Amino acid sequence: MHCHVQNHQSGFLLSVSVWTRERCLRSPTTSLAETYSKEMNGAELLSLVNVLQGTDSHHGFSTGNTLPIAAAPFGLTHWTVQTAENTSWFFHPSHRKTQGFRATHQPSPWIGDYGTLIFMPLGACPRLDPSGRSSSIRGNFLPYRIDLDLQRYGIQSTLTPTRSCAQVTVRYSDPHQAFFLLERIKKGDPVQISPETNEVYIAAQNSSGGTRDDFACYYLVRFNRPFTVASDENLRLLLRFEDTTALEVEIGSSFIGFDQARLNIKQEIHGGQS
Repeated sequence: MHCHVQNHQSGFLLSVSVWTRERCLRSPTTSLAETYSKEMNGAELLSLVNVLQGTDSHHGFSTGNTLPIAAAPFGLTHWTVQTAENTSWFFHPSHRKTQGFRATHQPSPWIGDYGTLIFMPLGACPRLDPSGRSSSIRGNFLPYRIDLDLQRYGIQSTLTPTRSCAQVTVRYSDPHQAFFLLERIKKGDPVQISPETNEVYIAAQNSSGGTRDDFACYYLVRFNRPFTVASDENLRLLLRFEDTTALEVEIGSSFIGFDQARLNIKQEIHGGQS
């Protein structure tokens, strides 16, 4: 039997598998792994993973120091959700609001993050700082997908990862208030805006040490609709989409350069097709 359980304290929707007595009582000569492999396929096994395990951590006490990550095995970039800014412990399951999706390369909160990009679909919002734009959510966290229902804005979004890319699907309730925010961490991160190709290029240079002076993670963010720049200040680029209820976003990442990020999108999202 499979069921969904709502965590009312945090607002996150967890996928939980409940095993019946008959399934648990097996022959002593049959291992649990053999039972699972015979009865469940790969997608069903993934449904058993609780990516929130170990996330109830903070600077003073760790229960695992993990993040609710969606990523391909050995992925170049990991994709998660931010609930707190200006800290390496930027997610906690007790927080009732999110500040957006986050592309991360953080191996541990004790080490810090590298080449970070934060992004978030928005509706009408008078403030773009993390606390000012944050929204209560209903979330579904799986190893291969993150679903966020941004209740403040009436926006539904889904992120699906590949090895080095992410595909984000957004549904807006108000077609006249359709925005998308791209936020950097480090001042001076180079940004190029290409409205004619519906693309934005960001070189995220934040580093927690041990990197070359020219270190960056290069992000190519491509939209399926034209946009205008609503604002670009304080490390936050806000894009506006006219008369839009549905938006598709492709984000390619690379430690080599923008051309490689574009190639990653072509190979991993479009199967080698342009």
